[in-house]
Amino acid sequence: MKSSVEKTLSALFKLEDLRQIWRDTVPQHRLTPEQKTEAQRLASGVKDDMDFILGELNK
Repeated sequence: MKSSVEKTLSALFKLEDLRQIWRDTVPQHRLTPEQKTEAQRLASGVKDDMDFILGELNK
């Protein structure tokens, strides 16, 4: 379970970084190409972390 805890923290940090992108683009949230790429990378990383956690919980 230690790895799941680490993945939980990892996902939370990525979500906080994604949240910062949304803050930086208020009020219309129009992303630059760089921000869009970073948001996609962060979201994908969160998904990977969550997939790992779900896999551990389903064992």
